[in-house]
Amino acid sequence: MIVSNATALVLFARIGRLPLLHDVLRELVIPQAVADELAVSGKPGAAEVQAADWIRVVAVQDRDRIEQLPAHLGRGEREAIVLAKELGATLLSDDGPARRVAEEQGLQVTGSLAVLLQAKEHGLIPTVKGLLDEMIRRGFRISQQPHREVLERAGELA
Repeated sequence: MIVSNATALVLFARIGRLPLLHDVLRELVIPQAVADELAVSGKPGAAEVQAADWIRVVAVQDRDRIEQLPAHLGRGEREAIVLAKELGATLLSDDGPARRVAEEQGLQVTGSLAVLLQAKEHGLIPTVKGLLDEMIRRGFRISQQPHREVLERAGELA
């Protein structure tokens, strides 16, 4: 099971490939704060996420735990971490600070780059580089080392 915060949803929506998350991950769970964040802010993918039957909104049970996480994380990130912990799920996030806190909580964490690699492995996309380049054009920030590593793992490093 995968619990997502808003980052990957917005990123894949920006490049018009939100369904790729479904193709690779099958089902996503998001906390109410992420659903609200997408809907209220009008971020890319808000309508698609709301209409997607493969994305379930699940309420966090232990509300007190949300407040125990660092305040520098957004409400959606904190709820996603707590929900992933409650469900014994993997967290899908591209937010560095949220990933670090989730790992400190003992969670498995994955991100958009791993989804791209899995999509290529399953023959869903011909190359990682094309979508990664589009993500970067649309505001995804990635440093040189991880960029190189993902292209190397995809067998696309020239």
